Amino acid sequence: MVNPVKLGFTFGSLVAIMHIGWVAVVAAGLGQVLADFVFRIHFIAPIYQVQPFELGRALVLVAVAFSGAFVMATLAGAIWNSFNRA
Repeated sequence: MVNPVKLGFTFGSLVAIMHIGWVAVVAAGLGQVLADFVFRIHFIAPIYQVQPFELGRALVLVAVAFSGAFVMATLAGAIWNSFNRA
């Protein structure tokens, strides 16, 4: 058995931390370089343009990422528990 809410906070936090890393890359002015690199190593021509850093947009990104991961992990924990009742 797992605690679905703790699982939600754990995965939500991990996903939020990953997005905070992306926010830091964009704030440092390296977002386009990283995005182009990632596309090119996957044999894809870069077509997207990274926009300038905006604090409000960054906060929304992190909040939405956390919320989505929290909901999905909480549901996963509840489903897990439903299949593993003693």
